[in-house]
Amino acid sequence: MELKFNNEKPLILDGGMGQTLLKQGMISQGTLWSASALLDGSLHQMVINAHQEFMKAGAKVITTNNFTVRKLRFSENNILDKFEEAMHTAGRLAKQAKQENTFFSDVHIAGSVPTRNQTYMANFELSKDEVLHEFQLTGNILNEYVDFFYLDALTSIEEIEIALKALSHLDKKILIGAHVKKNGLLADGNNIESLKSIIDQSNIFGVIVACTDQPTVLSVIEEIQRLGVPFGFKINAFANIPEGWKMNPGSNPIDSLGINKNFNEENFISFAEKCRAEGASILGGCCEVLPSHIKALAEFYKN
Repeated sequence: MELKFNNEKPLILDGGMGQTLLKQGMISQGTLWSASALLDGSLHQMVINAHQEFMKAGAKVITTNNFTVRKLRFSENNILDKFEEAMHTAGRLAKQAKQENTFFSDVHIAGSVPTRNQTYMANFELSKDEVLHEFQLTGNILNEYVDFFYLDALTSIEEIEIALKALSHLDKKILIGAHVKKNGLLADGNNIESLKSIIDQSNIFGVIVACTDQPTVLSVIEEIQRLGVPFGFKINAFANIPEGWKMNPGSNPIDSLGINKNFNEENFISFAEKCRAEGASILGGCCEVLPSHIKALAEFYKN
């Protein structure tokens, strides 16, 4: 299937799987967060249900639930031997959810290719060769399950370049999700326009600002316009992400990041319309953006 969308009929992405699973009753193990549901067979149906809730809400893209399937996380939880199994499970559950859905026939699966570093940070804790190999392994495993790859909240130009190199042998388009700080820059100090040369050389179909707050997205929207590809966002609804934040074992991120109390369905639609007025055509959510929010957005553009 070919992705079809434009500014008048934007592509609606899903919301945050991790927070949706926590609200459905998943208990996070250590620092595994959403990956906890991949390692416990009794929770696999919960993952399928969450994907289907987003599809039922109107999302035309669901994202594989492997944001925290990273060797850094699995090593600190002493389960590195389960890395590949968890990745396969994420792909398989997304594919099963899509095959069993009775809502739409044109849903696509995005293969999450998350940062190999700590979330929201640009510094490498693994060698560049290790990062390249892990990106390659992630792409090779997910390839059979997904329709395209989504670089999920990457924070530096160098890491994005490594990820694109790692996926270059696979014949799939790529959506770049760049996490931008409140200062309007990636965590490595580069701006969004630094992606221009990368986009011109790769199989990129779009760029979105990923897991970032609304004001930050609006502050960089003119820059992202100038990249010359479809663009948009996957915003979070956290209150604030402090510099250097790391997840505490066994916790829910909102324990330390809080919730944006002004965020609701009406607010989400209003923000989306501001972005669409600037040319955005890829709209979705991340942490604390739930099926109810995606439903409101999808119904607004359906009407």
